[in-house]
Amino acid sequence: MKIIGISQRIDFLKDRNETRESLDRKLNELLIKCNLFPLPIPNIFYNNKNKDKGFNNLKKWISKKKIKGIILSGGNDIGIYKDRDYTEYFLIKYAKLKKIPVLGICRGMQLIAKSEGVNLKKISNHVNTNHKIYGKISGTVKCFHNFAIKKCPNKYTILSKSNDNCIMAIQNDNYPIEGWMWHPERNKKFKKIDINNIKRIFKK
Repeated sequence: MKIIGISQRIDFLKDRNETRESLDRKLNELLIKCNLFPLPIPNIFYNNKNKDKGFNNLKKWISKKKIKGIILSGGNDIGIYKDRDYTEYFLIKYAKLKKIPVLGICRGMQLIAKSEGVNLKKISNHVNTNHKIYGKISGTVKCFHNFAIKKCPNKYTILSKSNDNCIMAIQNDNYPIEGWMWHPERNKKFKKIDINNIKRIFKK
């Protein structure tokens, strides 16, 4: 099984004075269903005083774990936890360097766009709702986001739009990097189309 590194959300528990990292266990289940081995990536590599050192430490960690693909998971709006933001920016940089596949889910797609200089916009009616999407990837998807990307980044192609004209999926023209604005792990039953597309992204 290929090892796929997954970025984690951060939550601060005020009553315990603890900062915790976590993943929806259904995302792990989905990857195992796709015959992939999920491995959480900790948000400990960001170094505000020496970003190069932080990036080099992340490269060493990923290399030792023999990670063959990366998922940028959902949760946390961008800007809330700087260490998570920069960990994921580092992961995109590393993936381009090594030409390994990346799938950004919801926030992950937003961060991919932000890494290319594209801003976000506030939208409504995309939290805990189903949307029909059209394009290279089509069907009905489950959404949980308050923000959308304003435009398609340069050197990316739009794969899907929703029926309210929101960009829902993008793909890099030169690297195996893809973003989805929906959560494939949050359906009651995993959809065959999501399973097939995840297998397609991480087949190399």
